[in-house]
Amino acid sequence: MRNGISQVALHQVLPSFRPGDDGIGNHVLLLQDILRTSGVKSEIFAESISASGLGLARSFDLVFEEEADPDVSFLYHHSSGSPVADWFSRTPARGTLWFHNVTPPHFFQPWDQRATVSMASGLRQLHELARRASLSIAHSQYSARALYEAGAPKVAVIPPLIDFQRLAGCEKATLAVLSERKRSGGIDLLFVGRIAPHKAQHDLIRCLAQIRRSWDPHARLTLVGWIYSQRYMDSLRTLCRDEGVGEAVCFAGAVSDDVLAAHYAAADVFLSLSQHEGFGIPLVESMHSAVPVIAHENSAIGETLGGAGLLLSSREPQEVSNAVREVVTHPRRQQHMIRLGKRRAQGFSMTRTRQAVVTTLLPHSGRAFARGRPAKSRT
Repeated sequence: MRNGISQVALHQVLPSFRPGDDGIGNHVLLLQDILRTSGVKSEIFAESISASGLGLARSFDLVFEEEADPDVSFLYHHSSGSPVADWFSRTPARGTLWFHNVTPPHFFQPWDQRATVSMASGLRQLHELARRASLSIAHSQYSARALYEAGAPKVAVIPPLIDFQRLAGCEKATLAVLSERKRSGGIDLLFVGRIAPHKAQHDLIRCLAQIRRSWDPHARLTLVGWIYSQRYMDSLRTLCRDEGVGEAVCFAGAVSDDVLAAHYAAADVFLSLSQHEGFGIPLVESMHSAVPVIAHENSAIGETLGGAGLLLSSREPQEVSNAVREVVTHPRRQQHMIRLGKRRAQGFSMTRTRQAVVTTLLPHSGRAFARGRPAKSRT
């Protein structure tokens, strides 16, 4: 209460909260800061909270205490199937949907039955969620199309909130190790993303093997990201052994911001052969960090790069090897890609995305919500 007047509240709700480990968790925290700075009360509620999120989020069970307040609305972050999504579809409180895209379940089918079921459920739930929300937000036009197809009456596109300041300092010990490694020769390839089948780390390993056979026997690959599928992770280690690149592949796991900055600083190329991205935050982080990006074009990847990276139509190892060689052996082209990338990354600065949030999302908070379902429209 402020001077006896209820404070408008917009609470964020999501199935799993993992700040530091995934883009959604970091985005949620930055969004909370924008809301609170704008005078809107905002808490985070999640069914599952990682160790890094303890003290930052509240248990989903507590969300029911907030529903009856007419000054409270909810923002639901959707990326997978969850009972939390069913709650959002039923709650009488006003609601906004932020869609982070759902990975097609067929990518997980050979590896993780639980993830397969979750993604299939997430796609089914999207239709009810999109129709129920008075406003739906997507990170890209690619994801916005999925919302319209699901029946969303009103869709806005706002890029994810990316705080480049978190990459401002490199962890000295890690950077020293990576710098010493580079003195032995060989290029350093980097990919950042959870260890999951659709991220296609297996293709990256095969391409590294091809590069080492064809033109750079000392090339290395660093894979940064937490393990989403243990079975898939086990297959990657087996593939490294079969391809004879076991000592050339570093599985760095989930890392802190300053360690991540060190990996960007040491990389010669950010190589992505991911087969599905609703946006691709590491692509932007790489461009900001002056690392040229080579990526397979699909889903939202080309849209995110905006012409600043080298897009490939194939993930075939020899073609990827040729593309990497073309970039790293031509300094002028490499520098041109770096300049384009840094310019592109500036378009995703917090200054710009914060303004988009304030002008698009805040009018849908609390009492500003129009009661009843909105008429169908497209923006």
